[in-house]
Amino acid sequence: MNTQASRIVVRLLVLIVAAVVWLATGRQVSLAQSTTAPSQPAAKRLSRSERLRDWLEAVERHEPGIVDQSIGVFDSWRPDDFQYLAIDLNTLVLLIEDPGLRTFFFKSGSRSRQIVYNGSDLKTMLALAMTARNRIGEDTTIPPEQRLQKNRNRVLERAAIFHTDVALDALLGGRSNVRAPLGLQSFTLLLPDGRPQGMTVDVGHWELARSILDKVSPAPARHEFVRGWYIATAAYLEGLGQLVPAHFDRGLHWFPDDAELLFFAGCLHESLAETRIQEAMQSAAIPSDVKFDVSSRRAELRAAESLFRKAVNARPDLVEARIRLGRVLSLRGEHAEAETLLRPAVEDARDPPLAYLAHLFLASEVEARGDSGLARDLYAKAAALYPNAQSPRLALSALEARAGNEAGALRAMAGVLALPGDQRIDPWWTYHQGQGRNAPLQLKAVYQSFLEEERR
Repeated sequence: MNTQASRIVVRLLVLIVAAVVWLATGRQVSLAQSTTAPSQPAAKRLSRSERLRDWLEAVERHEPGIVDQSIGVFDSWRPDDFQYLAIDLNTLVLLIEDPGLRTFFFKSGSRSRQIVYNGSDLKTMLALAMTARNRIGEDTTIPPEQRLQKNRNRVLERAAIFHTDVALDALLGGRSNVRAPLGLQSFTLLLPDGRPQGMTVDVGHWELARSILDKVSPAPARHEFVRGWYIATAAYLEGLGQLVPAHFDRGLHWFPDDAELLFFAGCLHESLAETRIQEAMQSAAIPSDVKFDVSSRRAELRAAESLFRKAVNARPDLVEARIRLGRVLSLRGEHAEAETLLRPAVEDARDPPLAYLAHLFLASEVEARGDSGLARDLYAKAAALYPNAQSPRLALSALEARAGNEAGALRAMAGVLALPGDQRIDPWWTYHQGQGRNAPLQLKAVYQSFLEEERR
């Protein structure tokens, strides 16, 4: 994964929403045996406990942030194996807490059903639970309850990291050869040029990771790893152009007042309001049983404004949230307030891409109210920050043309027109992915923190 991190803002596939995990529906599906050559006997199907054991071993072997061989554990999995994993992991966690437990229930939505295992499966699961339970031994410096909680959470955190890396590998070019089980499916609407060009379906590893972290004790909302994971993965998803409302909704469920999560959720709804997304949802051929959580442009802009306001209130120094709030207000016709927000943002923005966008957006506002002189100065400063960007030069050219200065209009565009297309670097072109520019470093920091805690 680390070697591919630089691709974060160049991938333009758009994932609007992942389907709800199958556990919410209670539906199951089995895949028929694969056909094999007559000369080769069919491989023995592993039991549920054996499959759980293999998965746990892969989770333990996996090096966070690296696409290693452990990910291959899923190569032979079938749809119902993923379904059973969610149930059996729940049983494993219960056995870690109480090895004497012999009656198990699994809650799906508002329903709870009893899960029954044969003697062999139960014996294997108990052995796996005891190994996890006793990982750090009888260290008397750690109270028993705290030691148990640490061992339990470690399994869950490692598992979430594992499924995160599997999901990111697929987004960064890897391919899964596993059929997704009904209900645990991730549907991706492809919009490489703003037009819908079909859908892909894969296993919902993101939903698996989220459901795994829901089990962290004492509660996800009190766990710094979970918070860091949601922030880093939100940045990564948006940097890759993957718009997944369910991911952001779950993060805000646990951390409703977190400024960074509020910011990324605001960016999500700002992107969903874009014309290309809105038009794609109207024209795409989407199966009737697949629902993408996209509202009208007006509703999405209203949601973005609300989330950005909350982010700014929680952290007034979050300049990027102020800049984007200014743009959303402008799109909603609130130009006076947009200008009021953008004026100090121009001075406060230190990161070149943010300073560029602040100048560009403020220039547009002051030009709209008739201050051509200030607009010209702001566009020129944006162009100075990114000499190969065409957006401010186009704006300057249009400004001069409207003033009747044909020579000035041509001069404004001359420099950028002489550049080859691949040298026209313009942060505006990656505006809807730019908030994820630091995602690889953020995720690496979350993983490093986990590894340091694991070694203690």
